[in-house]
Amino acid sequence: MKVLKSIFFVLLNLLDYASPKAKRKYVFTSFPDFSDNAFSLYLYVLNNHPEIKNIWLIDDISKTDLYLKTLQNYINHPPAVRFVKKNSLKGFYHFLTARYVFFTHGIYKGMRFSPRHIVVNLWHGMPIKKIGYLDPKSPVRPIRSKYVTVTAGIYQKIFEKAFRMPISNILISGQVRNDLLFEYPVNALQKLGIDPQNEIIIWMPTYRKSIVGDIRTDGLSDKKLPLFKIEELPELNKKLKALKKFLIIKLHPMDYLNLVDFPEFSHIRFLKNEDFEAKGIQLYSLLAQTDVLLTDYSSVYIDYMLTGKPIGFVMEDWQSFKEKRGFVFYNPEQYLPGKIIDNPKDFIDFIQNPVKHPDYEHINTLLNEVRRNFANETLSQLKNPDA
Repeated sequence: MKVLKSIFFVLLNLLDYASPKAKRKYVFTSFPDFSDNAFSLYLYVLNNHPEIKNIWLIDDISKTDLYLKTLQNYINHPPAVRFVKKNSLKGFYHFLTARYVFFTHGIYKGMRFSPRHIVVNLWHGMPIKKIGYLDPKSPVRPIRSKYVTVTAGIYQKIFEKAFRMPISNILISGQVRNDLLFEYPVNALQKLGIDPQNEIIIWMPTYRKSIVGDIRTDGLSDKKLPLFKIEELPELNKKLKALKKFLIIKLHPMDYLNLVDFPEFSHIRFLKNEDFEAKGIQLYSLLAQTDVLLTDYSSVYIDYMLTGKPIGFVMEDWQSFKEKRGFVFYNPEQYLPGKIIDNPKDFIDFIQNPVKHPDYEHINTLLNEVRRNFANETLSQLKNPDA
């Protein structure tokens, strides 16, 4: 099987060099399907470049109707998009014949890409944990691309090493998904049935143990949730209710916690990727309506700083995570604009009085050089985007 796969990709590489590239054809793909930076860039192209033919390569073609429903929440005109199964003859055809290809997590591992093929890695967040070639424990090597996008000069240097590519091909354009924090207003709370009268706190822990993609265990994974056991959640819910605060716990799509059947509460809500798909909304539309972020080693905090709202870091397993995964910064604490929370008492204290870190704006400036119009910034930096 491996031999046949190798032969197939050799042929695909040859076809990529030989195939003509349609100047006005863009291909998008993401993980999860139809989400993240690729989704936001697609919205921009759809609204500003109607001359472009857009192709979405997806893994699960049965969800086409769900994705069309999502589009209806974000645009006021018929979507000019075509969904094609990624691993199909049609998928390979559209990939080979599009001048521009945009992805968040890679496409067709083993491809080298023709120089005439403008393949752009939009990525899926600026890391503090090690990625790519900086992470010797990862069995997954970075997918090749011509360009990759980052949020600031400090990340150009990190990605140069992580992806082993010229720094001139690493574009400071911001994360395109951040457009959803300021544009395309969608009432995500209403669609999810969450009362906006409460202060909305979103907790987004990254995975400690993954079940898809890069299968690994980082940090501590013996508990069902950082800091709290399931049997302790009713008491937490009681305190949240008394404080008139609502806690959304958004699980990472790769996290083994997605397999856990969490109970329902009045002031705690667990959300998985399929909850967003079912309601036709994007995660960052919900983030725009929250008041406080709790996270840990996730890149989401760098994006959230653009809102100017308080951030707390739930990190009971800092030392374990440092040993198992490691960080891209020598001194990562200096890049965390919020209180480090490593016990339930500090957790409660922070949600009672969430305050901004004194170095918040300084860290924001270091990690976010681009502040608005991220999709426009991305496309404008590509060489002759319509050539």
